[in-house]
Amino acid sequence: MSTEKQLAAQVAAMVTEHAKAQAARISTLETKIRKLTRQRDEARGRAAEYRGYADKYQKELADLRKAAR
Repeated sequence: MSTEKQLAAQVAAMVTEHAKAQAARISTLETKIRKLTRQRDEARGRAAEYRGYADKYQKELADLRKAAR
């Protein structure tokens, strides 16, 4: 009986350690995902800003071409 209890305690300890390791891994991955999501959102913002500049300058260029005619 005592051996079974010891074995059960050992298994419980192993499961607990595994769960802790998995929780740490999940936490690390969540942090990476948040960082990448932030970088993606910043990149999208920059892309929209650059598209705005491109549209503005294309319009100015078109206006200059019309004026040059």
